[in-house]
Amino acid sequence: MAVCSTILQRLYPYLDGELGVKEALRVEAHLSRCRSCREAVALERRFLTTLRSHATPTPAPASMRQRVSEAIAREAMRKRDPPKGHGQSSPSRKPSTEPLTSTRSSSGKSPKRV
Repeated sequence: MAVCSTILQRLYPYLDGELGVKEALRVEAHLSRCRSCREAVALERRFLTTLRSHATPTPAPASMRQRVSEAIAREAMRKRDPPKGHGQSSPSRKPSTEPLTSTRSSSGKSPKRV
C-alpha cells in the first residue's frame, strides 16, 4: 500500500506529462500490476479530459493583446539599449573644459567657472 500512496502522489504530474522518463516508467510499471491505481488513473484521466473540454479559456480582447505585445517590445528594446547613466556620460551633457577659480567668492559659494 505504501507504493500505491507514492504513485497516487505522482498521479497529476504523471497525467500532465510532467514526470521524467524514469519516474513515468516506474508509475507505468506499478499501474501494470495494480488494478486499484489503474482505476484511479482512468477515473482522473476521464475527469481531466471532461474538464479540459468544457473549460476552454476565452481569448483576451485584441486591444489587450496589442498592449501586451507593445509592452514586450518596449522591454526588449530597454534590455537591448539600456538607459545612459550609472557611470556613463550622457551625450547631451558634455564636461566643461573651462578651469575653476581657486578661491571662494565672498558669499561662500562654490568656485565658479571663468
